[in-house]
Amino acid sequence: MNSSLEKTNQQTETQRSRLVVEVGSAGIPSAFHANRGIKDDEHYVSVNEILRGQPDFAKWERKEYGGVEGFSPLVADARSFPFPDVSVDELIFNNVFGMYSQAHGIQADFLEEASRVLVNGGEIHITEMNTPWSVPEEWFIGGRPDKDNGKTVIANPEYFSQFGLVCTKLSQTTEDIEIYRRRWPEFGDETNFRPFYPEAFTLTLKKA
Repeated sequence: MNSSLEKTNQQTETQRSRLVVEVGSAGIPSAFHANRGIKDDEHYVSVNEILRGQPDFAKWERKEYGGVEGFSPLVADARSFPFPDVSVDELIFNNVFGMYSQAHGIQADFLEEASRVLVNGGEIHITEMNTPWSVPEEWFIGGRPDKDNGKTVIANPEYFSQFGLVCTKLSQTTEDIEIYRRRWPEFGDETNFRPFYPEAFTLTLKKA
């Protein structure tokens, strides 16, 4: 068993900390670096692998963050998490669904697996900045948040209900996105990503 996962399982068994899993970090766990951070009662796992082998990302994270208390890098597949049923309190997806939704059925696989590992009342936070326009149309009613700013766009309850999920927030505000998304100082003003990502949105789902 992966040593990071072994450490996570041991901690969750001995003292029930909140287990937070960020998917799609690609070596830089965005929510970990953003305002979200790690809270005192949590164990934070960064999943570097989604569909194909990228072990170098996990190696780099172990080198960079190996000494951070409550943090574990992990190589895993988001379609088959190495976590027991009903064991994860919060799942964070950064630029995952937009990147992989072009492959038929992949986004549904992600949501089905997310629902399996989430505790009842657990939350999924999805942030799309790089390719939000490729997120499936069936997610929304009344348009799309990435291009229909003047319309009242809501998440499609029927689509998410098939996974036992309900949407509690759909937002394009900078404040909501920056909770889970790393700011990029190389763009100049690190607190203002909107000119670079005008179509970004964040979606919060809750396991019913």
